[in-house]
Amino acid sequence: MPEKVAKTVEKIANDIFRALISHIWVIVLAGGGGTRLFPLSNKYRPKPFVSVKGKQTLIEETVKRFIDLGISKNHIVVITTNECQTKHAKEKLSGLGILPQNIYQILPKYGYTGAMIKAAEFVFSRDKDAILINTPSDQLVEANASFAATIKRGVQLATSGMFTIIGVKIYDLVTFMGSGHVFYDENGRVLKFIEKPELEVANEMMLADTTACNTGINIWRAADLLEAIKGEDYENHSLSTDEFMVLFMERLYTVVGNFVWHDCGTLGALYDINEAFATPEHRNVSFGDVSRRGCWQSYFRADPGHRIRAYGIKNAAIVVTFIDGEPIMVACERRLSQDVRNIAEEYEITGKITVGPEHHIVWTADTSEKCVFGIIGLPGLDVTVTECVSRNGDKVYDWVVSMAPKAA
Repeated sequence: MPEKVAKTVEKIANDIFRALISHIWVIVLAGGGGTRLFPLSNKYRPKPFVSVKGKQTLIEETVKRFIDLGISKNHIVVITTNECQTKHAKEKLSGLGILPQNIYQILPKYGYTGAMIKAAEFVFSRDKDAILINTPSDQLVEANASFAATIKRGVQLATSGMFTIIGVKIYDLVTFMGSGHVFYDENGRVLKFIEKPELEVANEMMLADTTACNTGINIWRAADLLEAIKGEDYENHSLSTDEFMVLFMERLYTVVGNFVWHDCGTLGALYDINEAFATPEHRNVSFGDVSRRGCWQSYFRADPGHRIRAYGIKNAAIVVTFIDGEPIMVACERRLSQDVRNIAEEYEITGKITVGPEHHIVWTADTSEKCVFGIIGLPGLDVTVTECVSRNGDKVYDWVVSMAPKAA
């Protein structure tokens, strides 16, 4: 598109956004089972309520992103699916001015698409002219000028009865293979979707001009969505994403932006995320009370009440935290971190995690019986955990993890 035309299009979108700002609502979807970032996320602390690069949680960053666009705090609605999520949302978002009555808990049976429908009903009862921006709350986004422009262009399309997906161009192959994507024509109309492509397909798609990563951010008028789902028994039948999108596929478009985006899909990805968002330390990424020697390109996180001392760890993600007061550690080779979901599901069912015989684990007496741990990859890893007292007098779990001789 010629530069002059692009600037005219952008100006029109800006003018429409400002004119309609009193009817723009943001639907923040805050559900999830907490398995992909286990143990940081779990059934007590779903992923939206985890901080992955600073003090603010993902849901706080999400809400602030749209407040900064000028959208009223009173027009931000948070959808939760259980009491735990609702409690966390009220605690985390009160400081941002989100109304408690706008934290709307629905039944888990509705799923992701059902949540957007219930949210549309909730907002439509208050504002018949509402334009909805539906957004996940478990992503990191660089809210730059391009991000703002794509949102405003999506609002403009919604005024014409279109349904919009916000897309983004990404060129990191690992992230690309773990994400969903849209194919679209030269006018931006969505033709089809593809989820988590294999290596060969992903390489081809990254170079194509008519594909984009699907951020999961959607924009449409509440009235148009409710009209499109008329006759669908979504109360008793949870609509899949495919079933949902086919209802308005003829009017489904994508607006593609150029901004840093990451869905925070795995523990291993947290290393890449912190690099992408310019964490000063390039070689390793650490949060909490962590000391290292001879470690390389690894992610370490010690939540309060824990300490990590690491020796000779390479290309790994190691997290120690509490789940419902129980100390837990998960260590994984970064390239295998997608498998963390399996041990999360096992822990959910049994309260334990099985560690295969290929892993050499060394524990001190007694304390190991109080801890839950899971290892994926990293054969030969030694783990020692003891209870001790920190300098300020608090009890702390001291985790020593090593794939090299420990220093004296």
